[in-house]
Amino acid sequence: MGIFTQAYNKIQYELSKLLDDPDAEVYAKEQAAQAKQDAEAKKRQDNEMIKAEKDAIASKKAQEDAINLNERSQFKATRAVGKISSGTVSNISSIIFYLLIIILMLFAGHIAANEAIGYNAPFRILSFFYGALCFWYIVPRVLIQKYYYKMELPYYGLLPVSKYTPDGNEVFNYLFSYKENPIIAAEQQKVEALYESGYLRSIGKISEATGLIASANSAIDAVKASLNKKVIASHEGNKSHEGNKSHEGNKSHEGNKSYEGNKSHEGNKEINNPQDSKTGV
Repeated sequence: MGIFTQAYNKIQYELSKLLDDPDAEVYAKEQAAQAKQDAEAKKRQDNEMIKAEKDAIASKKAQEDAINLNERSQFKATRAVGKISSGTVSNISSIIFYLLIIILMLFAGHIAANEAIGYNAPFRILSFFYGALCFWYIVPRVLIQKYYYKMELPYYGLLPVSKYTPDGNEVFNYLFSYKENPIIAAEQQKVEALYESGYLRSIGKISEATGLIASANSAIDAVKASLNKKVIASHEGNKSHEGNKSHEGNKSHEGNKSYEGNKSHEGNKEINNPQDSKTGV
């Protein structure tokens, strides 16, 4: 055994003897036991406090339930009327709200279907559902076009799906049919021009496609202008006819007044000359 080993063992022995104190170990064990007891006591105290709070809340709730039950068992006219009126107002408000949404959806679908009059029936039906779902966009757009830009809204039917047939069902004709007119024919030609222009663009003939679309739009504008002229002329003709009737009525009225004036004049003559009237002179 070397000298360094002996020295190391000696130091380790002395340190062990110095640190190995029975009283210190006993004190450490007592402190650990005390800490454990304190933790358990605090836990019991916390549990008792939580239980007391829960009991207080349950007691308060039981008292409130008893008070509410007592109040409900007693009939009060004002309370009953208040509940009925509040429930009625709430129900009416909900009904009005949902009815308004349904009306806006139907109106938007109607506008979208009429705007797609140049396409075939399945596309118009799809446009109706698209318009109904996107009413939040279509309704404001239509209002701006109508009242700000003074544009005329298209109307060919409530849901123009099929052509009008005189011998068909009246209800179906009213809801789902439309009558042919020059504007519809022009719109259909415009759709055909759109398809054709798409093909021309696909093969690089952009200028021809643009000219085709411009020609279709010009045709629609010309048809609308012609129809507007006819409407204006018809309106002016009606006004002229009414003016003639009024003039004839005035002439008739003046003739009646003249006739009554003559009768009155003759009556005055008879009163002033009764002897002449009797003798026939």
